[in-house]
Amino acid sequence: MIREDLQPKEGDDSMYDDDLFAVYVDMVSPTGGVGRFFSGILIDGSKAAMKQTLLEKNMAKKKKDMSPVDKLQYEIGDLPSVRSAVVKFPWTDGFVSALLHNYKVFPALYKYAKQNLPEGQKFIISTTCNREKQMCTHYVPMIKEEKFLLGHPDTMSYEGYKQDQVKVDPALLLKDLKKIVTLNFSGDD
Repeated sequence: MIREDLQPKEGDDSMYDDDLFAVYVDMVSPTGGVGRFFSGILIDGSKAAMKQTLLEKNMAKKKKDMSPVDKLQYEIGDLPSVRSAVVKFPWTDGFVSALLHNYKVFPALYKYAKQNLPEGQKFIISTTCNREKQMCTHYVPMIKEEKFLLGHPDTMSYEGYKQDQVKVDPALLLKDLKKIVTLNFSGDD
C-alpha cells in the first residue's frame, strides 16, 4: 500500500525498496506470533518529498466506504540510530521466503538477542527487503529499544495484548501442508 501511495501510476516502484521498513515490536517468542508492527519509510531530509506525499494521502483516507486497513493514517516518528545486530538473508518475495523468515531467521535472531541483550530488554526486529537484490536485512537494536515503540505502550501493557496472542504449532502446520501436497498429487479431481 505504501508503494501505491508513493507512486500511484503503473510503473517500477523498486526505487523505494531501500526506504521501506517494517518494525516488529511484539516479538515475545522465537516465532513471534501475532503482535504489533508498523511499516513505513525510513528516510533522511533529502527525501522529504516522499514524507509529504504520504502525509497528503491522509486526507483521502477519510472516505466512509474504505476498509479499516485502508483508513490507517500515516504518522511521523523518529527511530534512533543505534548499535544493532544485523543479518542478511535471501528473499524471493514469495510464500517460502515468508515461512523461512518466520521459522528460521526470526527464531535465530531471537536466540541471539536472548543471549546478548541485558535481562528484560525488549526484542525488536526492523526489516527491509530489496526485490532486485533478492535480499532482506534484519536489524535487532541492542540499545534504546524502547525508542522503537514511538511512544506506544510496551508489549505487555497495551490493550488487546491477550487477544492478539495466537499460537501456531509448526508441527501441525507441516502436517497440514503435507496433506495439501498429497491431495494435489494423488490424481483425484
